[in-house]
Amino acid sequence: MPRLRPSRVFSCFVFALVVSGCAGAYTPKPYELHRVVRGDRAPALVFINGNAATLAAWDPIEPTFSARGVRTVRTDRDGFGETPLGPRPYDVRDEVAALQKALRDEGVDGDKILVAHSYGGVIAAALAQADPDVLGVVLVDAVVPGEMTKAYTDEILATYRPQYDAVRAQAPAIAEAIIPVVEAFPETAEKLRDVTWREDVRLIDIRAERTTDSAAMYDASLAYHRRLVAAAPDERTLVIATDSGHQVMKDRPDVVIAAVETLLEDYGRSGRGRVADCRTGGRPPLEGPTLIDRRYKKAPRCVPREAFKAYGSTQSDV
Repeated sequence: MPRLRPSRVFSCFVFALVVSGCAGAYTPKPYELHRVVRGDRAPALVFINGNAATLAAWDPIEPTFSARGVRTVRTDRDGFGETPLGPRPYDVRDEVAALQKALRDEGVDGDKILVAHSYGGVIAAALAQADPDVLGVVLVDAVVPGEMTKAYTDEILATYRPQYDAVRAQAPAIAEAIIPVVEAFPETAEKLRDVTWREDVRLIDIRAERTTDSAAMYDASLAYHRRLVAAAPDERTLVIATDSGHQVMKDRPDVVIAAVETLLEDYGRSGRGRVADCRTGGRPPLEGPTLIDRRYKKAPRCVPREAFKAYGSTQSDV
């Protein structure tokens, strides 16, 4: 994963401070996120939940890595779990700023891999563009800004607006947190229209095989993600998680774990640092990065490439 420093356009999107000279600059309002941080070995794995989920959504995944000493960061998003409601009206840029603040406060200022589910993909895309230390991203049936077309946001609103009254009656706290996020989808798409994926970011894009979306919406989303991966096939992989619905972490945790393992292996092969790996029982190699480099060239992979069976040049079914 070669590392490039972002150009000025990256910095103009969102950091905690307004960058002078950016047209239409917005001053984000970061807030405190409840978080659980474990381990201390790089790269840090930053898990980003979807809507209405808490950090517990990653329980099938996170222990695999924190048990080996890899640093993991999980947070409760705006209004969910133990994080109180953030600023209103809702603005996605405040969510990104809140996550940046949490990472700074925890001293997570080095190499990172993001693992994002559902709407968490929107936050991950913005953070990956703004933060040059993001080296890789695993998208888990995630939404990303480029696919948030008018047709997409119109269908989201048409699907969920009829459910608002029931959610307000049955789970008022969830309704208070989630409805503003859904209502803001068109504005979110507009605010993030210039967000693009850095070509030096290693991306594994996992899509669920089953969906509750309409067939047209599913097909349009999958087509977008195929184009996203095909734009940089050496750095990006599209994976279809068979026998899985939207909650891929629960239905196919093995696929998500395999994707993260692959990015950790890429990190080790790059010689960027010492990382706890699956062949040493969590113990880092005593000889340091040079040994990592040699071992990854010669030893069997933690996650065989066969785990992502070739299907064309950009897609795998597992």
